[in-house]
Amino acid sequence: MRKPANFMPQDDYLATQATEYSDVDRRTLTYLYQPILGPVATALYTSLWLKVSATRSFRRIGTRTRG
Repeated sequence: MRKPANFMPQDDYLATQATEYSDVDRRTLTYLYQPILGPVATALYTSLWLKVSATRSFRRIGTRTRG
């Protein structure tokens, strides 16, 4: 699979959850990784996790097709 040159807001993505996201995981992300990665990356990760946990299944977000 080729990696796209750039991502657009209209691009499709598939968010999956391999394990449960516990309170310990949330605290680790906030206190350990946020200072390293920054608040934007942390917010993106949290947002994607919330999308997946809303249905507890695979979700396909977006409708744009590449052609």
